[in-house]
Amino acid sequence: MFDKSSPSDTFLDRLDKTLAGSTKWLFVLFGSAFVLKLIYILQSADSTQVTALILDAKYYDRTAREIAGGQVVRPDAFFMGPLYSYFLAVVYGILGRHILIIRLFQILAGSLTVVVTCLVGARVFRPSVGLLGAVLLLLYGAVTFYEGQILMMWLGTVLNMLMLLVLLRRGDKGETKQFGLAGLLLGLSALARANVLIFFPVLVVWVFVSQTAKKKAALLALTITTVITILPATVHNYIAARDVVPITSNGGLNFYIGNSESATGIFYQPPEVDFMTDATS
Repeated sequence: MFDKSSPSDTFLDRLDKTLAGSTKWLFVLFGSAFVLKLIYILQSADSTQVTALILDAKYYDRTAREIAGGQVVRPDAFFMGPLYSYFLAVVYGILGRHILIIRLFQILAGSLTVVVTCLVGARVFRPSVGLLGAVLLLLYGAVTFYEGQILMMWLGTVLNMLMLLVLLRRGDKGETKQFGLAGLLLGLSALARANVLIFFPVLVVWVFVSQTAKKKAALLALTITTVITILPATVHNYIAARDVVPITSNGGLNFYIGNSESATGIFYQPPEVDFMTDATS
């Protein structure tokens, strides 16, 4: 039971006690997020951005259909993060290729991200700040837009937020198994977008400066589960391409687009590269 508000409590103090005293508002937050996102999904169901897949969306859809058709091992190293393609393949294999169903799955995950954002904010700051962050995320239209596309952005976001929540909920003793779970989530996120591994050194530093009692065990659990999670992609790429490609092969191309003599600070198509065919060949 929480103490009754004292006369000296501010509005935020009273709000924090209300939020901390019940979990019902989390379900309200989730439901509100889902309803707003669902309205967008239904209103945009006939949009050409949904019905006519191009570039990345076309790549994910095509590879997912091929995987669902039995081509689990790709003919070459993964060009883009494989997790989303295999997610689509599982849904296609079970429910068929229905874009609306995919989009509904994605806004469900997006609604969960709103709730997890609130919980993370409450632990880092205070419950009222967590709620404010969740509401701002809920009202940020670009997030809902990308959750409605056949793209992987939402997948990395929900995995990253869950990883942060796991790390923050580990307790004062720093349970090793929770660092292992965090490594699993980080590895899965890397299979969606590999550059999230840039965050790994930050986690290493955090382990050593935190109150974790068994720092070496925590770091070992974090490292092993991260490596094991991405290892299937590395093995796949070696089998397919006879080359050591940890996750994806597009790093060099992306570096060239951002740093060549022709770089303008925005995306452009390099000479002699056809993104409509080269990435999906």
